[in-house]
Amino acid sequence: MYRVPRRTRLSYVPIWNIPLFLFHRKQKNCADGPCAGLESCVPGNYVGCAKNLAFIRPNRRADLPGIWKASMPSYVSKPAPPNQDKRWKLVDATMRRQGQQSRGLIETLHTVQEAFGYVDVPALRYVAMSLRVPLSRAFGVATFYHFFTLKPAGEHTCVICMGTACYIKGAPQLLHAVEHDLGIVAGETTSDHRVSLLTARCLGSCGLAPAVVYDQEVAGKVSVPGLQQRLKQWTRP
Repeated sequence: MYRVPRRTRLSYVPIWNIPLFLFHRKQKNCADGPCAGLESCVPGNYVGCAKNLAFIRPNRRADLPGIWKASMPSYVSKPAPPNQDKRWKLVDATMRRQGQQSRGLIETLHTVQEAFGYVDVPALRYVAMSLRVPLSRAFGVATFYHFFTLKPAGEHTCVICMGTACYIKGAPQLLHAVEHDLGIVAGETTSDHRVSLLTARCLGSCGLAPAVVYDQEVAGKVSVPGLQQRLKQWTRP
């Protein structure tokens, strides 16, 4: 059996030390560039191009044999806010505090909700492009958590807890009474923009069931007459 001499024996390199993609500087007007001549491809930036909204798509260039490059545009400039409202400075400050990273998505949306009262599509698009995350991810976060609303809320908000304890203690009756008196369903606002009706999966106040939140104030053991009395105070001209 032939044995390889010690001096010529190959050394093994861990596979995690081998890069999967080699990024190089793109020239202007390159033949296969989807970004219309952006000067550089930066890993992780794929929001700025309308053609390539997916993840890294490697392809082999004829003029660079053996070298893989990611045909992915770079986002070189920060998007402009949807309007000139000064409250966008609060949103920008939150994103800077998070290092303009995707981990600050929820906190940034919280700032938008607190500053404007709701999170609309232009705001979602601005936050997504600024934090370099897909718009679908920002929209999914905004629709998953009940704290965020996609439409302007009314002057007053009524949130009825529909958790297990509250449901057993009479939350459906409370919801039915509000819908009957205001003529709206959960998730809607009255035509005069006075009251918005919302529901929550659980408020964490099971000992106070049934619980209702009046303008961010939690009330426990709410009855139908008490709820209707509060609604009359809000809708009184």
